[in-house]
Amino acid sequence: MNVLGCATGYDEVDDDDGESKEREELVLNIVTMVISMGMIALITIAVVANLDGSRQGAGTMKTLLYVCKKTDEPDSCVRHLKHVGERAPILDYVKAAINATLDELQVVNMPKLDLETNLTPLQAQAYGDCLQLLTLAKEELDSLYTTLSMLPFTNPQDVLNSLSAVISYQQACSAGLMRTNSYELLGFSLKRPIRLTRIALAIVDNFSYSGSEKHSTDDHDHDHEHQLDGSSAWFSGAQRKMMEYQRNGDDEVIDAVVAQDGSGHFSTISESLNACPKNSEGVGKAESPCVIYVKTGKYEERVVVPKDVGQVIMYGDGPMNTTVTGISTRDHKISTTHFRAATFVVMGKEFICKNMGFTAPVNITGAPALLVLSDHAAFFNCKIDGEEGSLHAMAQRQFYRDCEIHGNVDIIKGDSATVIQNSQIIVKPRNSLDLVLRRNMVSAQSRSDKYETTGLVIQNCTIATAQAESGNKSLAGSTYLGTPHTEYSRTIIMESFLGDVIHPEGWCKWSDNYGIDTATFREYNNRGPGANTTKRVRWNTYKTVYERNQMKSFLAAEFIIQSGQWLQNAGIPYESGFIYKK
Repeated sequence: MNVLGCATGYDEVDDDDGESKEREELVLNIVTMVISMGMIALITIAVVANLDGSRQGAGTMKTLLYVCKKTDEPDSCVRHLKHVGERAPILDYVKAAINATLDELQVVNMPKLDLETNLTPLQAQAYGDCLQLLTLAKEELDSLYTTLSMLPFTNPQDVLNSLSAVISYQQACSAGLMRTNSYELLGFSLKRPIRLTRIALAIVDNFSYSGSEKHSTDDHDHDHEHQLDGSSAWFSGAQRKMMEYQRNGDDEVIDAVVAQDGSGHFSTISESLNACPKNSEGVGKAESPCVIYVKTGKYEERVVVPKDVGQVIMYGDGPMNTTVTGISTRDHKISTTHFRAATFVVMGKEFICKNMGFTAPVNITGAPALLVLSDHAAFFNCKIDGEEGSLHAMAQRQFYRDCEIHGNVDIIKGDSATVIQNSQIIVKPRNSLDLVLRRNMVSAQSRSDKYETTGLVIQNCTIATAQAESGNKSLAGSTYLGTPHTEYSRTIIMESFLGDVIHPEGWCKWSDNYGIDTATFREYNNRGPGANTTKRVRWNTYKTVYERNQMKSFLAAEFIIQSGQWLQNAGIPYESGFIYKK
């Protein structure tokens, strides 16, 4: 009994202790959970601050009127965003503007059967190009909206780049319609989505930089915030394969070999691209890049690297040995759009190309040898040869190194964020009578909004005539560095050799005084007979810069953000800063 009683008493005491311990554990778990939730909230607030512009975090509310006053069209901004509320987080206003743009693009893309039936073949092509570009714009916005909803800590520079690309697509669509006298098809209805995209761009730009909500309309010389978690890893798969290839020269890392003599897997480049893995819908990009080796040969085909393919690494046997010449133009009456005539078109992201040559098709005025709208595209030791618009860097972030770019009229055009280093830009005589009345131009950059992150930076390059044309006096002073092709065109020439082919004025007007008060043209530390700036144009938007600090925002590490990361991983050499000490 006593034992039993002791046992009973012991059991009762043990139960009390157990309940006490359970309560203690429960309290401890609750406290731990509360602390964890608090930490998560703090971290979330901190990272969302990237799109708030305030060190107080995303919880800081802004009034609609205050936000819209930062845009160029405050009334339109208020009208389209008022449903969000009079006070809301910045991110909510950005997402609402993106959503409104998507709605408008849906309207623009509606069939217009009454107009389509009366189109000429060329107008029908321009209309088809337009629909394709607007589809790219819609996909970019869809992806951006999803990203901001799931990952509100997205690097603001990536957001700005996406919105800038959307504007580029919309403007390219509009320009194509105007070129074929078919603007009434979509041009007028495009104005609203363009306006809404600009509103979103202005909001992100003004509120994504800590302690800075105001800046000049030309240089954007403020430092960009970086993604807080540092999780972005461009080209991780590409780096592995490229390093394996460079180390071993092993054919095992090559996914496809293209050869015209039948010694490869395919005889055309297009066939090899069709065999590359596609991005899985809802899953993301393909796990491993597709490496394509194109053997020596002249490939007479129009090549398109599609958007739905995974990352592609393509290399040849040298720019003079592996060449792509585009569609056959033996028919001198061929008529097509610039977009469809381009020899090599890159749409898929993170495309890397080495040791290849691209030649524009003859007899098609304005046909690009290379047209790129791929984000984080990189070209090394490539030759790009055409006349007008040889390189059409249409949109997104791009890099070119140790390349040759040949042309005469608007040699480099488009509305991308592009850096060209250590390359030769060769001005060639005109072969087309269609270009007689046009001026030779190195750059026709097409930035159309002051908040776009786009522009062309030419660093440590040579701009001259070909060696064979060095004695051609007709080319001396025949070429300008750039023109305000659009209102906010931006071209930077730095640390480069300028031959006597450059006109003493350096820059020329596009039409009357259009853009000369809003564009951005800079020259810094150039050399050569064409670098004398004493007779340069006297525009408010042109500057010969002498202070290095004023040029830092145009260096590769600043201008195409994370350049060190994705270029290094791509196995392409680059200069992140200044090349020459001064």
